[in-house]
Amino acid sequence: MENKNEENEVLNVGLDDIMRYKQIPYKSGDVVLLDEQDVMKHSFNPPVQIDAAVLVLCTDGMMEIEVETNNYKLFRGDLLVCGPNRVMKPIKLLNNTAFKIIFLSHFMHRSGIGYQRSIWDKAFYLGTNPMIHLSDTQITQFEEYYRLLCEKLKNPSSSYHSEIMQSILQAMMYEILSYLDGVVVSENDRFVRQGEILFRRFVGLLAESKVKSRFVYYYADKLNVSTKYLSAVCKQVSGKTAGDIIDEFVMKDIIRMLKYSDKSIKEIALELDFPNISFFGKYVKAHLGVSPKAYRRQ
Repeated sequence: MENKNEENEVLNVGLDDIMRYKQIPYKSGDVVLLDEQDVMKHSFNPPVQIDAAVLVLCTDGMMEIEVETNNYKLFRGDLLVCGPNRVMKPIKLLNNTAFKIIFLSHFMHRSGIGYQRSIWDKAFYLGTNPMIHLSDTQITQFEEYYRLLCEKLKNPSSSYHSEIMQSILQAMMYEILSYLDGVVVSENDRFVRQGEILFRRFVGLLAESKVKSRFVYYYADKLNVSTKYLSAVCKQVSGKTAGDIIDEFVMKDIIRMLKYSDKSIKEIALELDFPNISFFGKYVKAHLGVSPKAYRRQ
C-alpha cells in the first residue's frame, strides 16, 4: 500500500502563516521570534517545510528535531541553524525544556554576509553541519540579541526600524559564524573568487527551489552563464559535476516525500516534474538501488 498516514504529510509553512497566530507577540514581515511558551500555546503540526531560515537555541532540558532525514538532539547550549525550505519535524520535547526560535525571511537570511573566504566557508559548513554547541558566555550573547530583537519588534516606532533590525541580525549572524573559529579553518582570509561565488549561488538556488529542475541549463540561465562554464566551475570548486550536485538535491526531495508524504508514487513523480512514473522509477532505482515502492516499504 502506497499511502502514509496523514500525520506524516509535510505542511508547507511561510512566515505569513506563522504570523497569523495572533498571540505570537514578536513578529514582522521578515522576522518571527518564539520561545517555549509561545509554542505551547499553539499546535504546530509536524513535519513542516518552512520557507524561512530557522535558528533554534536550547537553553535548558532536551529537545530532538529531525531535519530532512537527520536527527539532532539539542541540550543546553546547542544551536541548530537551518536554511530555508528544510523539512523539520519535532521528535521529542522533555518537560521544562526552554528554547528560543528565530525565523528569518530570505532577505534577512541573505543580507549582510560579506565575501571573505572564512565567512563563506563557515556559512557553507553550516549547510551540512547545522548544529553548534555554545558556551555559557555565548548563550548569554545569543539571549541578549534575542532580547534586543524582541524589544525592537515590540516598539517599531523608529523611522529606521528596518535598518536597525537588519543591523542587529547581521551582527548576530557574524557572532554565530565566529563560534566556528577553530572548527572551520580557511587556507587564508582572501576574498572569494568569482567562480566560488557562482558555485554558492548555484547551490543556493537548488536549496531554495521547492521543485528542482534536473537540467543544468535551467540554473545556468538563471545565473546568466553558459552550461559549460557552470559545469566547469562546479567541478573545480567541489570535484563534482553540476549534474551530480543537482541529483543529490533532487534525491533528498524524493527521499523526504517517499518517507513522509501520503501522496501516491505517481503523484510524487508529477509534483517533482518527472515526465512519467516509469522514468521516475528508473531515476530512483539508479540512485537508491531499489524502486520507489520498495524504498517506501523499508
